[in-house]
Amino acid sequence: MKNCIIIPARLNSSRLPGKLLLKINNLSLIENVYNNCCKTKNTDVYIATDNLKIKRECLKFTKNIIMTDPLHNSGTDRVAEAAEKLKIYETIINVQGDELSVSNKNILLLIKALKDNTSTMVSLMTNLGKTEIDNPNTVKVIFNKLNYALDFKRNLNKNRAQLLSQNNPSDIFINKHIGVYGFNIKNLIRFKKLNMTDREKNEKLEQLRAIENNIPIKMFFVNLAKNNFSINNRSDYLKAKKYFEKNFKNN
Repeated sequence: MKNCIIIPARLNSSRLPGKLLLKINNLSLIENVYNNCCKTKNTDVYIATDNLKIKRECLKFTKNIIMTDPLHNSGTDRVAEAAEKLKIYETIINVQGDELSVSNKNILLLIKALKDNTSTMVSLMTNLGKTEIDNPNTVKVIFNKLNYALDFKRNLNKNRAQLLSQNNPSDIFINKHIGVYGFNIKNLIRFKKLNMTDREKNEKLEQLRAIENNIPIKMFFVNLAKNNFSINNRSDYLKAKKYFEKNFKNN
């Protein structure tokens, strides 16, 4: 079973325009994420984009670039088009282009889960920080005791979130969602063919399309406590830049 990672990369971001081209350790954000992904054994890495500026930047470090339709509704739809063009991969991991914190071990965890055929779709979660509970830029996953996702939310009542973060009689819990998804190729194409749901449109969360079409998402916990960054605005970028330039120097 051949594996690949596809990084969907678009230039425009409503909260931080052009963020994938911002520098950390003298490399663009997209190059840092690509380099992290390349550490995953027996797995090829591609970048899927619709933007020539992104393509020019990526050509500095790889030829594995796939141009895609500019009208895709989500990163996963872009990844699906790229995977269809490649044709040779059975296991596809979608790593969002700003996910600096995700390691090769995290990715291999999802690849193994897909090979074991434990779920239609897999994803990652980590601990939800106290300051993140009422931050709409932090996506929260609500899940059951078997670690299957029940819902994803940007906004959640703080009292409700605090309850879910503890052991409780309902066996329903909450964590922070990490923007990495795994599919086998058949289910990825199936996802692409589904219409966007109203909640997906409103919250701009593509995983809600799966939830609302009864596609199970198995969540896997990873510990990102020391470098858990979501780069949504300038402040997030500066914090991540400071951390990674202090702790991880590029050769």
